[in-house]
Amino acid sequence: MIFEGLNTASSELNSPVIIFGSGPAGMSLALDLEKKNINSIIFEAGEEFYSDESQSQYQGTILGDPLESLEQSRLRQFGGTSGIWGGWCRPFEKYDFKKWKLSKKDLDLYLDGACNILGIKNEFRSSLLDNDIKQIEYQYSTIQFGSYYKDHLQKSKNIKVFLNSQLTHFESENKKISAAIIRSKDKTIKMKSKIFVLATGGIENSRLLLWSRFKNKKLLDKSLPIGKYWMHHPFVYGGKGVIYKNKLNKKFTKEFLNYEGPVHFTPSEKFLDSKNLLSCSMHIIPVEDKTYQNTKQILREIACFAPKLGNKLRLFLQRKELYCGNIKMHLEENYDAKNYISLDDKKDEYGIPRPVLNYNQNKSTILSCKSALLAFANFCVEKDIGRIAISEDVVNENKIKNIAQGGYHHSGGTIMGDNKNNSVVDKNLKVHDTNNLYVVGSSIFTTVGYVNPTLSIVQFSLRLSDYIKNKLI
Repeated sequence: MIFEGLNTASSELNSPVIIFGSGPAGMSLALDLEKKNINSIIFEAGEEFYSDESQSQYQGTILGDPLESLEQSRLRQFGGTSGIWGGWCRPFEKYDFKKWKLSKKDLDLYLDGACNILGIKNEFRSSLLDNDIKQIEYQYSTIQFGSYYKDHLQKSKNIKVFLNSQLTHFESENKKISAAIIRSKDKTIKMKSKIFVLATGGIENSRLLLWSRFKNKKLLDKSLPIGKYWMHHPFVYGGKGVIYKNKLNKKFTKEFLNYEGPVHFTPSEKFLDSKNLLSCSMHIIPVEDKTYQNTKQILREIACFAPKLGNKLRLFLQRKELYCGNIKMHLEENYDAKNYISLDDKKDEYGIPRPVLNYNQNKSTILSCKSALLAFANFCVEKDIGRIAISEDVVNENKIKNIAQGGYHHSGGTIMGDNKNNSVVDKNLKVHDTNNLYVVGSSIFTTVGYVNPTLSIVQFSLRLSDYIKNKLI
């Protein structure tokens, strides 16, 4: 059942599991608990649909390198940021788990279930093209959690959703959450439960924990690095490229032509290991027929420094054997304690301090971007399948910051680990030294890899569902 606010009978407010946030993390958890016949309540701070008033609660300050505004990159409404997400899905690679406290196999146990929730197939092909480069494939989800699951939640006997219901802070006793304080515009309630789950995103999870610790000195150990090791997912337009299909080897041709959507590449694990680089991906955004002039412009630019190649490419273009476009790169960021979320003196209408994001782009990210793009360019030359014109801003490490843009994938701040001195949650997503408080979502990520986070977020939610079931037995 979905309620517009807190004005309802107290009998509706009893549940062994309380979840804050109705985005992919929180809703996936509730849906899976429902399959186990476990009741849950979701408190969503936003309204059913977008409103400027509600969205303004996400305002905050950014210090350091330029980044998209905090209210621009997330959505405060029913279904969370899935209301504006791109739908790209692919699981983390084995390489990404080197710094995690669990393996890819541990998380892949929940891949089928996550794909089902997102309405996609568990088919994520990859093909090693040579020692340095492999081609990968994404699946694309069209599911916006609020609109897609609304009817199901309205009819659900196990899940209750309360909109316009802002968690302000937690109270604690004997290393347990004793109550959550929740406010609507005209009502404040104190909720008790066996288990509390924070699923409010890569900024809010840290913000609410920081504020709760400030309000209650007995809650959350002072050593917990709440808000630290924040990461996001920068992208760079690294240059322009052309690939001519009749020069492709048989293996590459088959894979290239069968993959749907943009053609994606990533450095191999061997290449990343050999150079101690962070992960990244590249895809060629094709120039469509309707932008034929843009294609010709790319060829003219290439012909300026390679006249013979330019003539060859014009011939391929005439034969319609040319794949041409801009190269977009998604980059992993190294987790760094210097990138962190703190609290401002300014407060929102609920009296919660607004977040301050302290962010500086990591040099490892810049080096990885440059090295991977050079490897891809060399691959194209060696196989004689095309050419890449790398942007001067990528080659110049001092300029790459000028073209790096926010990837809208906030991660870290409550990262996973064994030690409370350098992590906030354990491998089961329980907050260190707090027996009934859990965090789920991209804020628990130790690394971000090159892939978009939503599929992995849902996997973690399903894994947490299993753990909660065992706790409640």
